[in-house]
Amino acid sequence: MELDQEQILSRFNKKRISERGDLIGQITDKLNKDRKPPYKLLTYSRIAIMLSAMPIKDLYWLISMEKECNNWSKWFWWKMKH
Repeated sequence: MELDQEQILSRFNKKRISERGDLIGQITDKLNKDRKPPYKLLTYSRIAIMLSAMPIKDLYWLISMEKECNNWSKWFWWKMKH
């Protein structure tokens, strides 16, 4: 069975979308927004590994705390340490 080029490309271009993935993407974007030039941008995979043991409800809580914190990025890293 031969596949034409369109079928091959459709198999490689699939994006897996999940609730958890969307939340981690939001957190990664918020953290990268505050990063200054000497520091490289954080990757999605690094943040996903850091937050792998955290339940989804806690990810929602992390995102909701942005409104209450002056420096959300600093608060986030403090929370990860403690």
